Amino acid sequence: MAGLEPRWSADERAALLSSVGGGAHTRPLTPAAVGSLMAREARRGVNHDAMAEALHLDSAAMIGRFIRIEGLPPEIGASVGWGRSTKWINLTQAQEIARLPGAAEQRELARLALEYRLSGTEVRGVVQICLRRGAPVATGVEETVRLRPVIERRYVQIGSLVRPDVQSAVAALDDSRRSSLLARVLEKIGVSTLDASLTERGYVLVLDESVGADADADQIEGQINRALADMIKAA
Repeated sequence: MAGLEPRWSADERAALLSSVGGGAHTRPLTPAAVGSLMAREARRGVNHDAMAEALHLDSAAMIGRFIRIEGLPPEIGASVGWGRSTKWINLTQAQEIARLPGAAEQRELARLALEYRLSGTEVRGVVQICLRRGAPVATGVEETVRLRPVIERRYVQIGSLVRPDVQSAVAALDDSRRSSLLARVLEKIGVSTLDASLTERGYVLVLDESVGADADADQIEGQINRALADMIKAA
């Protein structure tokens, strides 16, 4: 008996092929969006091999990697990007973070991975320490970076957008307009950053060392959400 076939729409399949299919150059979908579409079909009973075949992938292992991301907290999943960057989590790091059982642990490791610029191999090492020994995430990171000849650290905050109307408005913006909006918000609330990015579900801030250690993450999250709501309402 033949297995179930994916029921992606024509537009969804085209976007998936452009994002992850063989020879993909432009990527209209984020890794989290790819994982969501794949996870939807997996819940219907479509196996990974059928999805890999439909997307012309050499291995079904990639399907599992993307589906893992779907289980991350929304603001972390939305912060997963293609390739390596100092302001987002890459696919290799994300699939390792997703192995941790708790959302709080996943959030902490995502933040520390950006603060210490952990490689995918280092993130895997932290997760192994946590799972095998039951050690806290901070301990796993500390033991991992201690093996480096030089320890580099930045101050990173990952926050959520809490209002659905704000999420929808940000989702409709391209990357350039999101960056401009976030820059205006940060200027309004008086927060200095070395780098920052905004997604439809949250944001990542790389804070200046002079304020990073003492910055109140909950206070800044509240200020950003209020300022975004005000600016979007006024637009």
